[in-house]
Amino acid sequence: MELKEKDKENAKVAIKNQLIKMNNSIDICFALLYNEPLVVHLA
Repeated sequence: MELKEKDKENAKVAIKNQLIKMNNSIDICFALLYNEPLVVHLA
């Protein structure tokens, strides 16, 4: 089952919003490991 493009974009936005909310440096480190391109894009 493939995700529609809109669903993919919604997922990216949700992840981005979650990363923005994170203030815990340990959470940020894990985010860097798992979502490095997204985090770099935010920076």
